[in-house]
Amino acid sequence: MSSVHAAGAVVWRKKGGEFQVLLVRRDSYKDWSFPKGKYKPGEGPRMAAVREVYEETGEHIALQRPLPSIGYTLSSGKKKRVFYWVARPLTQRSRPVAARPEFPTAHPGEITRSRWMNAETALEKLSYKDERSMLKRVLKYWERGELATRAVLLVRHARAQKRSAWNGSEKTRPLTPHGASRARTISSVFSVYGVDRLVSSPWQRCTATIAPYAQASGVSLTCVAALTEHSHAKNPAGVRKTIEAVLTDAGAPTAVSLHRPTLGTVIDVVKKHGGHHVKEKLPDDDPYLKTGEILVVHMKGDHAVDVERFRPVHTEP
Repeated sequence: MSSVHAAGAVVWRKKGGEFQVLLVRRDSYKDWSFPKGKYKPGEGPRMAAVREVYEETGEHIALQRPLPSIGYTLSSGKKKRVFYWVARPLTQRSRPVAARPEFPTAHPGEITRSRWMNAETALEKLSYKDERSMLKRVLKYWERGELATRAVLLVRHARAQKRSAWNGSEKTRPLTPHGASRARTISSVFSVYGVDRLVSSPWQRCTATIAPYAQASGVSLTCVAALTEHSHAKNPAGVRKTIEAVLTDAGAPTAVSLHRPTLGTVIDVVKKHGGHHVKEKLPDDDPYLKTGEILVVHMKGDHAVDVERFRPVHTEP
């Protein structure tokens, strides 16, 4: 019997100095819960979470740190698992939203209404123990000042033509058709994390990996010569300095497009900013990341509080 997978988010905001979260009411189930729903075909959990929140509440969001998943058995006997993230609201006019497909709204009979609530009210309203426990975890992050995190997405460029099959210079070696297709998939991931800054090696295979997002969102691309393979081979300190600056910048969520030979140096910089929980999740063997794979580092100030590693769902040839 196949399992059912769904995704959702604990969407929070600070209003009038007060912590608030967004809940949805379903009269048909007589419950209050966090917005969530099943994946659509070809959709990964992160885009599913962002889409479901919009469909059920009308709020565009950006994902922040991940939360523990919740599993249970349905009346049909199937196992269901729901993956959650902390998330913050985005405006309709934000650049990450411009890079998303147009989402529908939920069927009127599915969700009765959505409502922002303070923590005390939300704990009283939430119908399920697991979701109340999740909110308590989020409240601990809030109390420790660790809730307003910033995502830094470190991506190995998508698949490029083989060196042996390319007659031009290394800096102009392009993506394969498969790599170009995956770059479009990567664009959707940048959107769900609210990426508003792009950094890349100036070589074509790196810039082409994040170009679809730059074009769709209007976010400008900053090329850094120190991130090329040749520069790294001569002076790894240039890569360390660049990644250090990106991680500790207090600005917008950022994506960086990288070459495989630089990844060991990049991972070493991330390790400096994280505790044991983060370090044990980091790849430690070359090639560190597959082509088109992403390491998301969730930063609070200069401290890495969590990481995610995944290769975006890709259904095109």
